Amino acid sequence: MSVVDKLKSVVTGDDSLDETRFECTDCGAEFGSYKEPKRVSCQECLSREVEPVTKA
Repeated sequence: MSVVDKLKSVVTGDDSLDETRFECTDCGAEFGSYKEPKRVSCQECLSREVEPVTKA
């Protein structure tokens, strides 16, 4: 998601852009992102090896 898309969702009240939590399989960092899962990279080590965190 781009910044423009996020701003549009805030202004129009569109809640379809939900933040997804991810965990890096290389360094273990957990972070949130609005990007599509195939475009996400770790914010700590920049690895592309990330997995969505499932809610228990």
